[in-house]
Amino acid sequence: RRIAGRGPGQDHNVAGVDRAQLAVSLRDAWRDVLEVTVAADSDFYEQGGSSLTAAEVATRVAERHPDVTDLDIVTLTAMLEEARFESVVDAICSEFGAPQPDPAPPAGPE
Repeated sequence: RRIAGRGPGQDHNVAGVDRAQLAVSLRDAWRDVLEVTVAADSDFYEQGGSSLTAAEVATRVAERHPDVTDLDIVTLTAMLEEARFESVVDAICSEFGAPQPDPAPPAGPE
């Protein structure tokens, strides 16, 4: 699911943007465009989103991080392929070669 011709971190300037900053920018843009509350498991399309509103969200995210090359394209692609908030953040970070969070350990008997 990578943009054609790109590998992790190739041709992207990601200086100064980390996962937390990206998640805040995405959450704020998603919330403002759809006028909804956004949680990790929020589904963009179930909350009334469309490809047009996804483009608006992607543009707003990119405007908050003008030093990140192609962030609007990467964000829009992620939003078209994924619907759940946390999955969109994961997809964007993966495209930029950013480390993913460690998975939670499986719950077991204590």
